[in-house]
This record gives sequence, structure tokens and C-alpha cells, in this order.
Amino acid sequence: MSSATIKRLTRSIGFRLALWYSAIFISSTILLFILIYFPLRSAIMAQDHDMIQAKLKEYAIQNHEAGFRWMLNEIDMEKDHNAENGFLVRVADADNMPLSLTLPAGWQRFDRTRIPSPSSATRGEH
Repeated sequence: MSSATIKRLTRSIGFRLALWYSAIFISSTILLFILIYFPLRSAIMAQDHDMIQAKLKEYAIQNHEAGFRWMLNEIDMEKDHNAENGFLVRVADADNMPLSLTLPAGWQRFDRTRIPSPSSATRGEH
């Protein structure tokens, strides 16, 4: 195509109309995505936070009413359920040694030794 033909094509009403429709469609799609994504993201994050807080409160009540060993037994009984639902449950003693650990289903190959302990973090080790 010669440059004259391209210039004549870009000045046609059909081309300009198609360009405007494309710009309006792309803009409205981006706006719709923004209007839906962020409230949906906030709602899902709030729901996750509420589920975690409820589980934490349940364990705290069990610890308070039945004792620490009973709570650990309950956590161990719920290991499969917690792993399926994506909960990471780690109970450690005062020296940060794990007493119970439940990993979510997809995390079984996760290298737990890469998590720095609080004592190594204070010394600046990684």
C-alpha cells in the first residue's frame, strides 16, 4: 500500500469510528475490572482474616478451658482438615522448637529450614 492510500484510509469515517469504539471498549473494560476487582479482593481478604481469627479464638478457648495438651491433641486431630483448607498451624515452645506443625496441602515440599528462628533474626543471621 502506498502512503497516500494509508493516509486516505485513516481519514475515513469508518476507521475513525472503529478507533473510537475500540478506545471506549478498552476503557470501559479496564474501568469495570477496577470496579469489580478491588472490592472483591477486599471481601475475600476480610473473609480469610475472619476465618483465621475464628480458628485462633477456638484454639485459645481450648487452651484456656481444657489445657495446653488438650489443645495440641485437638490440633493434631484437625491436621487433615486444616491442611485441606489451607491453614498453616504451627505451635512452638518458648525456645521456638515446633511442637505441632500443619502445612497446607500444596506446601508439603516446602523447606522449613529456610524460616529463620527469632533467635537467629536478632543476631542478624539468615
